[in-house]
This record gives sequence, C-alpha cells and structure tokens, in this order.
Amino acid sequence: MTPDDTELITEFGKISKLMPNVLFDFVMGTLTPERQQEFGEILIMLGEFLVNHAEGRKQSEQPTTVDAVESQAEQVVDLTKRLPS
Repeated sequence: MTPDDTELITEFGKISKLMPNVLFDFVMGTLTPERQQEFGEILIMLGEFLVNHAEGRKQSEQPTTVDAVESQAEQVVDLTKRLPS
C-alpha cells in the first residue's frame, strides 16, 4: 500500500464520520449554508484526489494486488474447466 493509498483511506474515513450528521442536518433542515459548503468542498477535494489516484494507477501499468489475485482466480477457474469430471 502506498502513502497515497493510506491518505485516501484516511480521507474516506473522515467522510464516513461526517456523513451521518450532515445527512441528518440536511434532512432536518438544520444544515447551515456554511457547513453545507464546507462539506461540499471536502467532497470535491476527495473526488479530485480519487481521480488523480486512479490516473496514477493507469499510468503506472503495474498490476495491483487485487489484479494479481483476480488473475490467479481466473487461471484456477480455467484450469478446473479443463480437468476431466
């Protein structure tokens, strides 16, 4: 896991903690415009960070651990299909 991955996970955690209160206040009509704007800016920053992270992964062309595991799983499935019953 890269430092960018760790930072992204941290930011997702922050959003997860804020979301219930923001949602409640929004539904109840008690979310102030300032807090709504602040939360929106946080979402925009997280979105930009996530897009940049994805672009970096595309450019590196290095398979991730998930990609490698999925590839191995596909190979096992293919192998089992070729085995006699």
